[in-house]
Amino acid sequence: MTMACRGVTRAGAPRWMPRGACWKRLLLALLPVLLGACSGLANRNAPAFSEVIARNDNYIIVRASRDATSRSLAKTFLGDAGRYWLIEEENDDTPVRPGRIVVIPLRETARSGISPHAVQTVPVLCYHRFGDRDDGMMISARRFEQQMAYLRDNGYQVIPLTALLEFLEGRQRVPRKAVVLTIDDGHQSIYKIAYPILKKYGFPATVFIYSDYLGYGGLTWPQIHEMGRDGLIDIQAHSKTHANLNKRLPGESRAAWLHRIETEVAAPTNKLREHADTPVIAYAYPYGETNEQVIDFLGQYDYLLGFTVFPGGNTAYSYPYTLHRSMIFGDRGMQAFRKALNNTMSF
Repeated sequence: MTMACRGVTRAGAPRWMPRGACWKRLLLALLPVLLGACSGLANRNAPAFSEVIARNDNYIIVRASRDATSRSLAKTFLGDAGRYWLIEEENDDTPVRPGRIVVIPLRETARSGISPHAVQTVPVLCYHRFGDRDDGMMISARRFEQQMAYLRDNGYQVIPLTALLEFLEGRQRVPRKAVVLTIDDGHQSIYKIAYPILKKYGFPATVFIYSDYLGYGGLTWPQIHEMGRDGLIDIQAHSKTHANLNKRLPGESRAAWLHRIETEVAAPTNKLREHADTPVIAYAYPYGETNEQVIDFLGQYDYLLGFTVFPGGNTAYSYPYTLHRSMIFGDRGMQAFRKALNNTMSF
């Protein structure tokens, strides 16, 4: 059989110089040989180890082993089981099954999430408190678990804040249905209610704390350390006192106002670095409001991201100091939750 795509070689064959990704043509050419015109391979015919059929600099094509999964293939061929979603998206979310031909991308494409017809947006959800009822900013444990189950069951990939940063900087592609979870203030209910549910689903989340609240009604340092040990909970800054930084106090001079803003920006990062030994890269503005002066101080204190509470998703070209977050309210139901998960912006 003559292959028209010189960028791809069969396993064990001499390697030609790559000339582009033609895996679809290769796959169509190989299928009759591999499958014998059958509709599929039975489990008993699947190899014990995933067999490399062909590869080039951009793709590897394998026949899945009896126990292969997208995670195991990602660990073997990409070096990171957490990159399984790249394989799933490349194969149009077709499940990995014994004997099935699977395309594994070796290089990320479309890191910006921009296509001719739409732009990928990453929604960031904003929670506050958790309790025994659904009311305003309070979410019941039952409702929160329902929402997390919805994310899992509908193919959403909860990514950490660092992955969003890399997406904004053009360094990393994120899943098509990526979503970021954040929780503001640092209330005790985060540890008692939200954390066990997040741990159950394996979802990372960022908690934005205002530092004067820690240990005085809010989370304690032992709780923060415990939540941070498994790598799911990331602690970032939400000011010192939760004051509205857009508003000057009665009789406050401009110089005093600027000094107060600087204190509200600097204090939480200093405390977090002292007690939690965590890189502080993000700041959630109290009440979601900001201005040029606050953003200037964020840059001076090495913050890389600033979050408002303006609803909507974030594109790869969003301004990193005015990122959007959608507030999740306890009394608005699942329809509002689903609406907050919109992850495309069509042209």
